[in-house]
Amino acid sequence: YAEFLSIVSLAGRTNHLLNGLKVPIDKEFNHESSWFNNYSPKWKDFKMITRYTSPKVKEPAPKLWSNCIVCDGIAYIAGLTSRNDDGVTIDGKDEYEQTKIIFQKHKALIEAAGGKMADFTKLTIFVTRIENNKQVWKARSEFFRGNFPACSLVEVSKLATPDIYVEIEGIAHIGKGNWWNKILRNLTKMII
Repeated sequence: YAEFLSIVSLAGRTNHLLNGLKVPIDKEFNHESSWFNNYSPKWKDFKMITRYTSPKVKEPAPKLWSNCIVCDGIAYIAGLTSRNDDGVTIDGKDEYEQTKIIFQKHKALIEAAGGKMADFTKLTIFVTRIENNKQVWKARSEFFRGNFPACSLVEVSKLATPDIYVEIEGIAHIGKGNWWNKILRNLTKMII
């Protein structure tokens, strides 16, 4: 830890922001300062990019991409399809079934990262047959309540294989959607 701080710190009087930790301007910022010796670092102070996986979602081959990355409490979920774990078979015969399978994968990944479906703030949905958009919306409504995430629906000419009709990527702010659900539950209890 001391080596890390010595690399990024400035000697003498400074007003330095290190991972959200403000060092007072009137304190010496070196390994002998009382401020430094009294500070006990916590993991939350070191915000790293972390990959999360779920046994319910097959990971891609090494060196291709990550299905779920979290940085500073924001989860980024790669575009997922209804491709089966065998890597070949596409599950779901239409947009409704494929969308449900994809959101089940999103749910597994976001829960592995410590979040909930209510934490999603943005979805981008790619479809090859825009005329079937109501099937996508129907499946989506089975996974979200209250404030739905911001969403873009984009028609593309094709996805990885001709029998893939839907691909969905998402962004979630871990822990941010839960407060609204708690308020709604408490209000419901008060009314009933």
